[in-house]
Amino acid sequence: MVEATGPKSTSSLGAYILIVVAVAVVLSASWLRASNRRGYAREPERWLGLPLYMLVARKHTLLSLCFVGPHDRLRRWHNGLTAIAVCAVGLSSAALLPLLKPKTFSDASMTER
Repeated sequence: MVEATGPKSTSSLGAYILIVVAVAVVLSASWLRASNRRGYAREPERWLGLPLYMLVARKHTLLSLCFVGPHDRLRRWHNGLTAIAVCAVGLSSAALLPLLKPKTFSDASMTER
């Protein structure tokens, strides 16, 4: 019976990790490429029909409220809910930060110049 042994040195452990990461990158890249190919086959006008400024306007959280195309999956109220959710997360994280780390925001921690 063959026993599995671990790596003999740190360099061989690094080589094992490098091989595992390389395999993971190759597999994820092939999956992403296939996913993009399927997306292009489903909606080619979405990928080729828009100039860059319109693509940015339709994908931006706030600008997408004004620029909604007839073939967009999300309607104006969906984009509004997304904008409200993004703003709520940003404001709540900014409001909670002084509560979670009060020492960072206290006057005693600031140095005088």
